[in-house]
Amino acid sequence: MSYDQYQDLSKLAKRIYKHVNPAVKEVQERLTRYTPKPFGEKRTYTQNWSIYEKAASLGAPIVIHTGWGPLPQNRITWQEPYVLEDLLIEFPDINISFGHTGCHRVNDALMMMVRHRNLYGDFAYWYFFPFDFLVRALVFAKKIGVFDRLMWGTDFPHTDPKADSERYRKIPEYTKRHELEPLITEEDLEQFFSKNALRFLKKDKR
Repeated sequence: MSYDQYQDLSKLAKRIYKHVNPAVKEVQERLTRYTPKPFGEKRTYTQNWSIYEKAASLGAPIVIHTGWGPLPQNRITWQEPYVLEDLLIEFPDINISFGHTGCHRVNDALMMMVRHRNLYGDFAYWYFFPFDFLVRALVFAKKIGVFDRLMWGTDFPHTDPKADSERYRKIPEYTKRHELEPLITEEDLEQFFSKNALRFLKKDKR
C-alpha cells in the first residue's frame, strides 16, 4: 500500500468515525446496562441496527468479530458466522468483514461468502493455528472463488506483524510441495496483503 493510499484511508476512517460514533455510543450505553445470564442468552445483531443503517447511508464498511473471544461473557454461540445472515440480507450494499473469518468455523464463514458477495474476511490472530490448517483454509477459499475477499490481519499488538507476514510468504512453496490445489501464488498473496482490503474499503481503482 502506498503512502498516498494510506493517507486516503486515514481520512476516510476519520470521516466514518465522525458520523458513526454517535450511533456507536448509543449502542454502548445499552450494552453497559446488559448483564449476561449465567448460561448465556441468544443475541442477534438486530440490537445494533442503528449502526448498520448509518453505515449504509455513508457507504462505510463494517468489521464484526467472529470465532471466539477470551472474555468469559463472550459466548461462542454469539460469534458463529451464520448469526450474521439476517444482517447480510437486510444490508446487501454494506461491505461487511468477518473478524478472524470465524476462526475454527472458517469453512462455514467461507461458504457464507459464496452466497453473500458483500462479505469479506480477515485472518487476524491466526498465528496460533497449525500452518497446514491455515494453508488449507486459503486453498479452499481459492477453490470456491472467494479468495479475492480475504485480507491479511494481525491483531497487533497481540502478534508480531513481521513474523506473521513471513509465515504467509511460505505458503506458495508449501502448496507446491504438498500438491495442494489450487496453488496459492505470489500474485494471490499480493491481493491478500493489500488489494483485497482496498476493495473492501471501496478504494480500489478497478
